[in-house]
Amino acid sequence: MLRAEDLPEGLSGYLVQPLYDVLEAKADHYKKIEEYGGTQFAGRIAIIADEDTKYQTVFKVLYTAGRAEFGTFKLFVQKPQ
Repeated sequence: MLRAEDLPEGLSGYLVQPLYDVLEAKADHYKKIEEYGGTQFAGRIAIIADEDTKYQTVFKVLYTAGRAEFGTFKLFVQKPQ
């Protein structure tokens, strides 16, 4: 559940600040690895959701990931067992 304090643009905004902070740190980490001859940072991310995940939540996650330079997405939906 998203909390109001996690949404700096307000409840109708899309950016989820705690997620952005973690993804931004990961992007910086991967870029440093690239600088030292490691794999190139591609900005890819996989998102897994189930049937109970609201579209609005998925959209906020995608938006936040894009803002943190993870702009290539793979979406997975889990089927009920």
